[in-house]
Amino acid sequence: MSSECISSQVPSMFPLILKDKTIKGLHYQAVQAVRADGYYFTDERDEQIQELYNMMLVLEGVGCDLPKDPLRKRFYIDFAEGLISPIKAWMKDDQFEYSYGAQMRKNDMLNKCVQKLRECPATRRTWIPILHPDQVGSTLEIPCCVGYDLKIRDRKLLMTTVFRSNDMYGAADSDIYGYRKLQQYLAWLLRVDVGAYYQLSISAHLRMSDLNGINRMLGVTA
Repeated sequence: MSSECISSQVPSMFPLILKDKTIKGLHYQAVQAVRADGYYFTDERDEQIQELYNMMLVLEGVGCDLPKDPLRKRFYIDFAEGLISPIKAWMKDDQFEYSYGAQMRKNDMLNKCVQKLRECPATRRTWIPILHPDQVGSTLEIPCCVGYDLKIRDRKLLMTTVFRSNDMYGAADSDIYGYRKLQQYLAWLLRVDVGAYYQLSISAHLRMSDLNGINRMLGVTA
């Protein structure tokens, strides 16, 4: 293994749990946490990275706030539509190496989970794997999000997404928005309320190439 891919610091094995009622607030906390306490290394793409190991983001509010920037807003909505709409999911799968919306529909997994929850709301068997066996070790792009867990507790649909790798500055906010909208849609299908949304990011990181934007977000001046 190249020495450049090895961090000189030992990451904490204890998960960091951040909570907020808004996506904007949760996104800010996540970026701030990695910037304050993340450790540095150069990854296999030769990118300078700052990383925290195991971060849990919890969206407690029921809303889905959109950014004011029109391009970013469109990106949020497009990502959500690619998860919820089967047609858009398969269209994206034809355009890219994979799409999350298509991955979760392989072998009819999403419908099977919805049906299982209808039959047995107390089930613990509604896990949807997104990273599939044929993608392990692939030289192509593979999903950053590896799976979803769905549960109904106290007549509320809870959803947890698990990421092997999650860019806190460039992607985490749109990820939260898209999966929250998917959670709302599934709750509507199941005729239950929407509960908390959880996002476990094993590698919660920032790219140092984004540092100027990160500093502007955090209000840091040179």
